[in-house]
Amino acid sequence: MRSPRVLLITDAGFSDDVALRTIDLVGRALPPGAFAVQLREKGRVDRAAWAGRVRDVTRALHVPLIVNGDVELARAIGADGVHFAGQTPASRVAEAVGLWRSVAVHADEEVVIAAGLGIDALLVSPIFASPGKSVPRGVDALTRARARVGASVHVIALGGVDASTSRACFEAGAHGVAVIRALLGAASPADVALGLVRDALLSAPSIVYPHSTDMTAAPTTYDETLRITTEILTSHVDLDRDIVATDHIQNDLGLDSLGVMEVVADIEDRFEVNIPTDTLSNIATVGDVAQALVKLKQ
Repeated sequence: MRSPRVLLITDAGFSDDVALRTIDLVGRALPPGAFAVQLREKGRVDRAAWAGRVRDVTRALHVPLIVNGDVELARAIGADGVHFAGQTPASRVAEAVGLWRSVAVHADEEVVIAAGLGIDALLVSPIFASPGKSVPRGVDALTRARARVGASVHVIALGGVDASTSRACFEAGAHGVAVIRALLGAASPADVALGLVRDALLSAPSIVYPHSTDMTAAPTTYDETLRITTEILTSHVDLDRDIVATDHIQNDLGLDSLGVMEVVADIEDRFEVNIPTDTLSNIATVGDVAQALVKLKQ
């Protein structure tokens, strides 16, 4: 699975019906890969049965499901990932190999240690004031975390994130945001979720990646750039043929405006560039994308 832009964490403070309804509404509204669900309730007596119900709903929607801490349960229900608490032993994290894995970090010194576990994402918290959480760390914690791990591990903001604060998280370098009340307590969770994704895809953080791959040393030929661009596009569309340079991004690949925005965000992340708006307006085909990237990397 891909790291989500919006991660909904379930909470015992909301009824099962509210949780399942929210998952259904948001899962139908967002493009594939943008949304995932994290099952948190550890103390439920019927946790396995509840996990199975959530898995049935998320599977039908093609929405990834992540289970908190329980590798065995995750594998039993066919979940896509496991989230671990901070300072979980490396041996325990390794038991979830083959699944998407995230770790919670609450201090700067925990970031590099957690990233060294071979995980996919860090849940950095608490960013803003949130019930039951410690002193807010602010969005600078996201910037520091991303500077330490570069593009190899995604940074997800957790703690007090909602529609009014998500843009600041993305601008600080977060790949995604984890929310509870922002969606479970919303009158229209689909609209809120769409707003969060738009914030993600329209934000263009200027982050330095000291430990990431030096793309200026990578191949900058048109053919190599086209190959990488095609790989990225393939993960976003469902075609029964190979993508070619002459394919129109929307007419041939079937991407809507939100889907195009998500592709652009992934391409910018992979090539570590910001594609100017005037450049985007002149892009129509896959080949146009590759040509634009080659010029930007020169």
